[in-house]
Amino acid sequence: MKNLSTTLCVFLFGILTVLSIDFVYGQSFTAKYLISDGLPSQEIYDVHQDKNGMIWIACDRGITSFDGTSFKSYGLIDRIPSNMVFEFFEQSDGTIWCTTKELQLFYFHPDTLVFRNYKYNDKLLYAYENSIQEAEPRALVVGNDGSVKFRTLWRSGTISVSKDGELSFEVPDLTKAIYYVERKLVRDKSGYPSVKYLPGDEVTIPEGFRFSSRQHLIELEDTYVWTSQMAYQILRKDNFEQVQYKYFGDRPVILNVGLNDGNGSKGFWIGFTHNGVKVYDQKGRLKSHLAKDYSATTYFEDSEGGVWIGTHGSGLLYYSKSKLRLLRSSLGAEIYSLSIDDVGRLTYMTNQHLVFYVDEKLNSVFLKQTEWNDILGQYYFSNGTFYNDFIRSENENGSSLRFSDNRSRFPLFVSSSCIFDQDMNILLTSRGTRRPMADAEYLGSYMVVGNANSLFKIDQKGNELKRKNLGVKIVELDVHNDLIYCATKGKGVIILDKNLRVVDRIDSSKGAPSNFVFEVLIDGDTLWIASTNGLCKAFKRTNGEWKLENITLKEGLPDREVRDIEIIDGTVFLATRGGVCYFEQSDWKEITKEETRVYFKKVDLLVNGNSRKNFLDLSHDENQLEIQYNLITFANTQKLKFRYKLIGFNDNWEITSDRRVVYKSLPPGKYELVIQALINGTPRGNPIREKIVIHPAFYNQWWFHLSLWSFVVLVIWLFFKYRILNYNRGVIQEILRQILRRLRPEKNQFIVRCDGRDVRIVSEEVIYVESSRNYITIYTTSNRYVVRHKISDFTSLVPDPLEYIRVKRSVIVRVDKVTEKGVKSIKLGDKEFKVGKTYVENLNKIEL
Repeated sequence: MKNLSTTLCVFLFGILTVLSIDFVYGQSFTAKYLISDGLPSQEIYDVHQDKNGMIWIACDRGITSFDGTSFKSYGLIDRIPSNMVFEFFEQSDGTIWCTTKELQLFYFHPDTLVFRNYKYNDKLLYAYENSIQEAEPRALVVGNDGSVKFRTLWRSGTISVSKDGELSFEVPDLTKAIYYVERKLVRDKSGYPSVKYLPGDEVTIPEGFRFSSRQHLIELEDTYVWTSQMAYQILRKDNFEQVQYKYFGDRPVILNVGLNDGNGSKGFWIGFTHNGVKVYDQKGRLKSHLAKDYSATTYFEDSEGGVWIGTHGSGLLYYSKSKLRLLRSSLGAEIYSLSIDDVGRLTYMTNQHLVFYVDEKLNSVFLKQTEWNDILGQYYFSNGTFYNDFIRSENENGSSLRFSDNRSRFPLFVSSSCIFDQDMNILLTSRGTRRPMADAEYLGSYMVVGNANSLFKIDQKGNELKRKNLGVKIVELDVHNDLIYCATKGKGVIILDKNLRVVDRIDSSKGAPSNFVFEVLIDGDTLWIASTNGLCKAFKRTNGEWKLENITLKEGLPDREVRDIEIIDGTVFLATRGGVCYFEQSDWKEITKEETRVYFKKVDLLVNGNSRKNFLDLSHDENQLEIQYNLITFANTQKLKFRYKLIGFNDNWEITSDRRVVYKSLPPGKYELVIQALINGTPRGNPIREKIVIHPAFYNQWWFHLSLWSFVVLVIWLFFKYRILNYNRGVIQEILRQILRRLRPEKNQFIVRCDGRDVRIVSEEVIYVESSRNYITIYTTSNRYVVRHKISDFTSLVPDPLEYIRVKRSVIVRVDKVTEKGVKSIKLGDKEFKVGKTYVENLNKIEL
């Protein structure tokens, strides 16, 4: 019963494997884009990449741009003359021209996206309506002077329009091609080639070219490729001699043909009905065959090395370029271990305990099913002995078994609990520690054993000679030139000498992709390290330092984890959770080469929702900022993130998947916004740097504060100056008055004429003087005198004028006779006077 169930399991797995091969083969593209993804149509005619990295797709519903995340379509509403667009042609300044079914041309620049019609479209339309309605334009060339020319696909011929609008075309009648004997290559002044037929009596036209109306000519460096619907031929440039010819039968199978690049240096491609695209080099040798289940209409290689294939009704296919390949039948299987069998074939085991070998055509062939997770060992040894079975001891052997990696001598068999020699004699057990054996290797006449966190050195009898605790779990061991390489779970690769002294490390601090290592494989002077984050190739420089190069998801690994490594005849095989991955060692530089052209740029700057050229010279209320940016990539869309920081506001990096950064209310200041694109955490391209200057409100400007404080200081200064000046005047006047009193005679007298006689009055006895018209009345302590005199001239009569102050227009008082002083009045004994507005300041001169 057990054998029946095993046989049934193997049979079912074999069927599933075969089915999966067909399924995977048909779905080997990276992505497939349909109408449901945003395409306006699934009938694709051409694909092109502009100078900004944007992919453009021509179809029977106009043209569409694609930036790796979204499609945007343009049609008749955008002034495109026809919905059926066939082909793109890019001029040196980046302007893109397009051909249409009705021979109408239009052009646009990717920076402005303004669509303009060719000024001589009317003449092309006349030719289309009257002579060549069935022609499809191909191989468009636009001269710097504005002239255009193209060949026709359905009828071999050339149409051209000069810079002045002169139309010329020659389209032969191919229904009479059976009578043509000679084909002649004709070039115009610019070197544009076309084929011209000359009449004759004998039939020399190759099979497939006689009655086929769909013909096309493309130019390579040294040859021409001429195709029909049923055949193609490669012709020498110098004499038109046929170099290669291929006839596919009497049924039309060729849909289109084109160059692999712009100048033909990389060869050409041919699109077939229901047979995909075949890519050839210049000599006509087949390089690749893609999309075999589809009718291919166009082929294009983008700047990242990715391949785009347009199809007839099945949408757009994308293949991410990578020198890393997968064994198709292993896709989807979690590969546990790799090894090499006795005839040099790669064998691998899955997590379902199924063991396969890989034949010379890289097909997986089922070998057997095991009862536990064997770890496949290395099988070649110097004496020719081959261990092709896994011997399991019922009592001592644990649940897993592996072999030492040294192929120059008999292996050590390592289980989780024991180590065996080639005769299955137990050399060492875990001695009840419940810590499984990790690996064992020969070290000269000794052995080293990894057990949990410790490394042991033992003799041939299993006696422990030395122990080293590494402080981390050991996964795998390798020995080379008396050095021990320990793969660990957390400290990378630890390198020890034969005395178990640590002499070096290879870990993430030196550039390794991970510190969790599954496998170390030594190949000459190179260390291959399998880890949880990819594959590392390490070798020492001449100065003794390690140089590390890595491949991870970014370079095309199907899964982050690499669990095992094998090398066969220069091919490196990797065990991953996504299947068996392999590549040629000679392709390592190509795989690890950084992309030199990165399309990362800002798209728009918005201030309060309005587009701006920059973020400089913003007012305080223009503080809602948004910057939109984009990195156009097609191979790394799932691995793409961005990081940004605003220097002067927050110097820490922020990670985002959005293609915009928004600040809703940024305070005034000077900042610098830095944005970087990350693919798998690695910065790509030059960062975007945008300076931001937001001015504060005028009342927060330094000049306003300075002006305000200057004004306040000035006011305070003037106030104090005025008050102190007035105060000082009163003080000075009082001092002068006292001095003069000391200097003058004891009795100051002055003479006035009163009632016709002169009267002597003592100045100290005067109390006040009051005027009435042209008379003044002088009030003294003992009398009063009426004198004809002006009050304004009174102080000129007295010897001590400083002793008198005018408080009203009609009143002068003597200062020392003032007994009370108010804000607006004074008292002299019982007599009170209101002080006039004009003379209020004189109150400051009165000191009581």
